Amino acid sequence: MPPASARHMGRLLFVSHTSTYFLSHRIELAQAARDAGYEVHVCTPNDSPAIDEIRNAGFPVHEVNLTRTTRGPTAELSALFALVRLMRRLQPDLVHSIALKTSIFAVLAVRIARIKKVICTIAGLGYLFVEGSRKNALFVGLLCSVLSVVYRTKSLHVIFQNEADRDLFVSRKILPVKKCSVIPGSGVDQTFYCAPALKPWTLPVVMHASRMLYSKGVQEFLDAAQILCQAGIKARFVLAGGLDLQNPDGVPKSVLMQWVSSGAIEWWGHQEDMVKTIKQSDIMVLATNYREGVPKILIEAASMRRPIVTTDAPGCRDIVRHGRNGYLVPKKDAESLASAIKNLIEQPQLAISFGEAGHRLVEERFAMPIILSATLSLYSRHLEDSIH
Repeated sequence: MPPASARHMGRLLFVSHTSTYFLSHRIELAQAARDAGYEVHVCTPNDSPAIDEIRNAGFPVHEVNLTRTTRGPTAELSALFALVRLMRRLQPDLVHSIALKTSIFAVLAVRIARIKKVICTIAGLGYLFVEGSRKNALFVGLLCSVLSVVYRTKSLHVIFQNEADRDLFVSRKILPVKKCSVIPGSGVDQTFYCAPALKPWTLPVVMHASRMLYSKGVQEFLDAAQILCQAGIKARFVLAGGLDLQNPDGVPKSVLMQWVSSGAIEWWGHQEDMVKTIKQSDIMVLATNYREGVPKILIEAASMRRPIVTTDAPGCRDIVRHGRNGYLVPKKDAESLASAIKNLIEQPQLAISFGEAGHRLVEERFAMPIILSATLSLYSRHLEDSIH
């Protein structure tokens, strides 16, 4: 049995699409909720060793085969009704789902199981909402129609990580403003993601850290690196991140090997220790045209006093103040990306000042205590609304 304080605050069920993401982005929130007196449970697929780390942190884990990718109707309905059965058994006072697809399953399950309250975090809108083909636009239109029906419930509140995503949902009449909150990112522990000020360099390491997706801008990073190498700019250009073979937008390993063979870039693959990895960089780049929430890697890099070059896209512009802690460049524009990187390579003192400004910005807006406090306050308000 949970302690009396936990029973008093209520039972909270997190629903995540991957155990890896929950561990890397939400474990601190789960710990803070438990410390605040909630009885915390976690629902996630058994898709990686991260599930054991979540259990080792003291959380009951319930395995439901939710996935990021779309499968056949039989598999999807099986996952939905497994989630319904879990909610009927646990009877949580509040469900908090993570990611867009998971929110659809969570809201449907809450409605079927008659759970009182559900909060959904939309941590960016992904590659589907990237401007592109007519086929993509038609799919997004259909998805918005589905969301407007699924989200039509009094028990729902949605957290967005940036105002642009919230405004898109409001303008498409998926949600009214009163059902939306903006909490910028999942937070960063500045006692962990810390580093001294940069020092002037002789051969800087310019790093692009992301999954190996075309929509994350890895092609543009390669093109910018080639432009700078041909111009005689001396630097190491590094891609840090793993393959995402389940994603239709993923860069094949064979293509990455060709890029490495060209001599313009290095590929370090998946990195477990991001503090160590970021410390090996001098300039952090994210050339995404993906609909980010607020990219965690950019918050971490800013916390560790790294200047940033990223695209003028939703989420990215929330962590970068152009000309103060980094540069915002147009999406899919390798020339502009190369120019911004070159400006920092040739002005180490400017890069150092950008790094200090980024660290202060994280302290003011993105530090973990700020994000946790805002989220726990929303829990309390949302539960109180169900009482009155």
